[in-house]
This record gives sequence, C-alpha cells and structure tokens, in this order.
Amino acid sequence: DLVQPPAFSVTTPEDTDFVFSLGNNARIDVFDPDIGSSFGRFTLTATHGTLRLSTTAGLDFNAGTCVGATGNGLDDRTMTFWSTVTNANTAINGLLYHPAGDYNSAVGPEALVITVNDLGASGDGGPAQTTRSVPINVTAVNDVPELIAPISDFARDEDSADTQFNLFTVFRDRDIATNGDTLTF
Repeated sequence: DLVQPPAFSVTTPEDTDFVFSLGNNARIDVFDPDIGSSFGRFTLTATHGTLRLSTTAGLDFNAGTCVGATGNGLDDRTMTFWSTVTNANTAINGLLYHPAGDYNSAVGPEALVITVNDLGASGDGGPAQTTRSVPINVTAVNDVPELIAPISDFARDEDSADTQFNLFTVFRDRDIATNGDTLTF
C-alpha cells in the first residue's frame, strides 16, 4: 500500500524545482505490512522532468542483483530500486522534482507516479504491487524574448532604398506557443 496525506497535488512554477516534504505539505510515506523488514521494489517516475532522492543510502540500484533496477536516484525520469520501507521513506522524504526546461502543464499533464511491489515477502498470492500518482501542476512563466541572430552593423546612404528585416528571425520567444504571448516590435 502507498500511504500519503489525503489526495493532494502540488504546484510549482515553470523552471522551478519542487521538494516533496512535510515542510511543503507534500510528504509521501510508503507502507506495506507484507514487506516488513524485507526488501521491496520501488519505482518512481516523472514524464516531464527528473527526480532526485534526498539520499540513496540503503537503496540498491544494481540491475545485476535486483531484477528491474534502473537509474541511480540522481536526476532520473524513472528509477527503480530495491530497499526496505524505512530506507525508501528516508530517501523519498525530500524527493526533488526538477521540471524539464520550459515545460509547463499546458504542454501536457505531469505526475509523480510511485509503484511499490512487495516481491512476495509475505502474505498470500505471491508478489503484489500498487501504484499511486501525485499530480504536479507546473505553471507557465513568461520567459524573456531572446536575441538569436544579431543584425550586423551596416551603413546606408541617406537617400538609398529602405532595408527591411524580419525581426522574427532575430528574436525568439520560447514559450509563445504555451502561454498565449504575442511578440511585437
């Protein structure tokens, strides 16, 4: 079972990290009575960002000894590790979510997805697993337009024909498609 505060979601501005913790009213605790003091398999996933555990002490990411282990707990989109519930909770408390650059929820939904598998440690029916999601709302931030192709210096005679420039090839607004901006000159 995955135990967490009553259903919640979190919000963070674009390009801003979010820490899942009690201090942010977003602490996640894992609990599975079948695991007890044995090892379970824990998978954490974020589609539009990376995850960093607060610690990797007591976690096993070695795919050679732990079937399905992936990542290393540091800046992974998906990580799977084997651990006791106690060590998993220590690592998840303080979990950092880092959204991909310029990603916001207008692009598509985001969630922290956690799957816990007891590996059949005890109980009936062999291995059992459960998956829970915490929605992450990444709000758009108006990015500053960027100069991408500076215009070279040039000289013209006073009475020569006008020179025209397409300023859309000179400047760019990276988030114009997701925040409703217009680029005007």
